[in-house]
Amino acid sequence: MVEAHHAVARGELIAGTGLSAPHPPGERLLHHLALTVAGTGLECAGRTALTEREVRSAEATPGRVTEVWRSPAHPTSP
Repeated sequence: MVEAHHAVARGELIAGTGLSAPHPPGERLLHHLALTVAGTGLECAGRTALTEREVRSAEATPGRVTEVWRSPAHPTSP
């Protein structure tokens, strides 16, 4: 593994981009990717996945939560 790091560092010096070697993905990126995979899986199964932003927007508007919940996108809603 050390050799690979040296190769990256040497390539950066040759390229002169000023960029550092890549780092492993952080916890926040992994969380976002997991949500994307889950949402895509639900949508592929015929469900509708709402983003947190969409839910918060609906909650901030009187009557909007009911409208979203009873939309055709939620066929199993009460």
